[in-house]
Amino acid sequence: MNMISCHTRVSKGTMRIMMEVLGHMILSSYAPSRASQLSRAGTPLGATLDAEVTEPVNLPSSPGNNGDQVPSSSPLSSPLLRSTATARMISLVAAHIPQLPSTQHRAAEHHHSPSHTAVALSRPLGNQAALEGDPPHLKTPHFRDGQVPSGSPKASDYEPMVSRLILQAVYDFQVRVCTIDPFPEQDVQLRWAQDCWSTACTKAKIMYKIPSRILGLITERKSHARGTLRDKTRIAVITGYGLEQGLSSKAVKNNRALVVRLLGDRQAKQEKLFFWKDVEGPSGFAKHAVFTEVFRTEFFKSRTDAGVTYVDRFRPVSLPFLGLLFTVVECCLEEWRDGHLKKIKFSEADYRKKYEENLEILQEWSDMNPALVKQHRTQMYDKIRRDCGADPIEARVGLSDITRERLQAELAGHTGGSDSEVEDNQFGDA
Repeated sequence: MNMISCHTRVSKGTMRIMMEVLGHMILSSYAPSRASQLSRAGTPLGATLDAEVTEPVNLPSSPGNNGDQVPSSSPLSSPLLRSTATARMISLVAAHIPQLPSTQHRAAEHHHSPSHTAVALSRPLGNQAALEGDPPHLKTPHFRDGQVPSGSPKASDYEPMVSRLILQAVYDFQVRVCTIDPFPEQDVQLRWAQDCWSTACTKAKIMYKIPSRILGLITERKSHARGTLRDKTRIAVITGYGLEQGLSSKAVKNNRALVVRLLGDRQAKQEKLFFWKDVEGPSGFAKHAVFTEVFRTEFFKSRTDAGVTYVDRFRPVSLPFLGLLFTVVECCLEEWRDGHLKKIKFSEADYRKKYEENLEILQEWSDMNPALVKQHRTQMYDKIRRDCGADPIEARVGLSDITRERLQAELAGHTGGSDSEVEDNQFGDA
């Protein structure tokens, strides 16, 4: 008698007995201490076995099975049930035992349950949906006139207050791109966008959720920040380095020779000269007028522009910002390689590596004398700020940055134990 025909003749009474025997066999094959523990805890055995499945059992054909493996979600897939006798018993009743939901399904049910909580601002969701886990007191941003807009997302799609917050967050985000990292990774972009949004809301004293649509509006401005800086630089390099705008053969020839000299040539072991204030010397590293001109025209257009309001970001001028200025100038000079202007896209793919090389040069420069280089970067900011007519920065009470660094260096060199140090530590006569 085969399994299938035997299965069709099982009565309800026999089925009940077989189920009891099966349950006894499962408990017997399970570790006694563990089974006792589960019994005391009131934990369903099937659910526990489902969580501990490591390998399914192959069963003979039965209705609804067709010889396939028992789904991993079934309690019958436990490795504890591999004996031949047990497998035969299971085959008779397998089709009548309800399947437990899979781990995936249970996780999905838990995910959608009201008690499920995710980390706030951890990832973007669909259009106009707040991120999971937002505190209940956060307001939901609404579209202007209550209508979902068509076309590319923009700040003006939203009600006036939300629109202003978006613009403020975008402004903050672009400053970070310029002063911290012009080519931030995706996770950094999202973290910055969330922080910029939170800062804008805090200043306005009204807290809004940040849907993925607004996140995208903020993060997509990174290329815009780099692009506007390039546009300002494109104008500045013409007069700053003496490029000729005519198309005469003489002008083209002169421009080609100048650009090659400024950009250098690795194969010919000629270093870049555009860094220097005096390219003939060269002398005055990182002091060329082009750098200060671009800085001024981009961030000090008025007494309330970013350079004035974001003092902590720009003073002293950061090495990453100088590295970005170097790289943008390099890009704009390369547009003149053929002797006349031929615009180039300032893309991450083409210029990230050059930015990293320029930043390394600046870091080596700073390491030679950190205090002096920091002083130069601070003075660069202060001069441009004065020139735009902004109010002077209030003097900080206490030690200046340079004095603080000198004292730290002096203290680091003392051990306190030598006779000479004891002598040095004697105070002068009153």
